[in-house]
Amino acid sequence: MLKAKPLPSRFLAGFALLLLLVLPACTHPADPVTKEAYLGDYSTFVTTVEKDAHNYRYRQWNKADARAEYLNNALYDRFAPELTTEEHLKIVAYRARYLTAKVTWTVREGVQKVLEKGNAPPFPG
Repeated sequence: MLKAKPLPSRFLAGFALLLLLVLPACTHPADPVTKEAYLGDYSTFVTTVEKDAHNYRYRQWNKADARAEYLNNALYDRFAPELTTEEHLKIVAYRARYLTAKVTWTVREGVQKVLEKGNAPPFPG
C-alpha cells in the first residue's frame, strides 16, 4: 500500500509565499454598492486622470480606458434606474471631462512626436 509522504516545510512555505504574492494581483477594487458610491468613485477617477494625464503613457491610458468603459457600461447599467436627472447629467459631465483629458494628451503627444522628428509642421501655409 502506498503511503503519502509529508511535504517538506520549505515547499509549503514557498507555496504559501507564492499565494500571498499572487492572490492580491487577482483581485479588483470593490465595486460600489450604492449609487452614491458609484458617483463618488467616478468623480475620483476622473479627477485623478485629469491631475495625472500629463504623465500618462499608453499603458496608463489603456488601464484608464478600461476603467472608464466599466464605469460607463456595467456600473452605469446597474445604477441607471436609481439615478436622478441631475445625477445623469453629472455622469455626462464626468465622461466629457475624461474625454477632454484624453484628447488633450493625444494632441500633445502627436505634436511632440512631429516636433521631435523635425518634420514639416502639420499645417503648412
